[in-house]
Amino acid sequence: MFVSQQFSQLIQLFYGGQHAEEGLESPFLKSHVGNAVTDISASLLQAKQDRQQQRSEGVYIIQSAIDDRSSNLAFLFAPLILANLNRATIYSTQITAPVSTILSPHYSLESALQLDIDKALDALNLHMHMMDADLDPSEFLITQIIQALMRADLRSLILIVDQDVDRNRLKDLADFFQINITVISSNDSPEIVPSAEISMHQLLFKRKDETHTQLTRLFSQRLAPVVSFVVGLTEAQSTLLIEDMFYAEHIFEKLSVYAEYVQTQIQYKENKPRRLFAS
Repeated sequence: MFVSQQFSQLIQLFYGGQHAEEGLESPFLKSHVGNAVTDISASLLQAKQDRQQQRSEGVYIIQSAIDDRSSNLAFLFAPLILANLNRATIYSTQITAPVSTILSPHYSLESALQLDIDKALDALNLHMHMMDADLDPSEFLITQIIQALMRADLRSLILIVDQDVDRNRLKDLADFFQINITVISSNDSPEIVPSAEISMHQLLFKRKDETHTQLTRLFSQRLAPVVSFVVGLTEAQSTLLIEDMFYAEHIFEKLSVYAEYVQTQIQYKENKPRRLFAS
């Protein structure tokens, strides 16, 4: 019963008390995480119990939709950085124009949804879960948080959101589910150049013009709280570490390997022989 109360509190974090009933009855919510609140609660409780037996340090990052010209685009690189630091990381956001501009040249964002998440984490410490931009923002956040809490390997949950969140209620949830949660506000983010003007071969490589040098510095500063929260470094140390990665091509290498992994896995599924007869 208590886990159901915690689940209801989670709904209220993003829908508000007067809309909690609407949140529980959302068709999208039901279709993505189960048909009944009791089923979801049972899964959350099972994950909590299993979490007590595990020593894994899984990270789940959930980010509200990224607007163009917003420096919140920096967080798109967070999972690549954490994966390079040997932290198994799942990252989820919605496929807006800047996300597509940055990632689509490397791999099919829709195809990546077909990946086996656990296999991707085992192989690369990384899974990037991109969702439709047309989804209701609250439904997107709630469903992804529930998906995160259903993972027994979850240790750190990072919410990068443009909504006000009751920090006390969030702390109660973190204590109950025995995980660490932090919230980073995506409001009032500094403006940057349009995503179409960002060159990945300058942003992620050593040689940069002045625009990409400044962009690297800003992105490193914005990403520092994420790395600091997960790894335990100070934000100043994290900033230097991240900036080094932007110059040393480590982020580009991880993105390239992930893109190749996505393509290989999808081709394997498409070419997998079908059984003609049942055994």
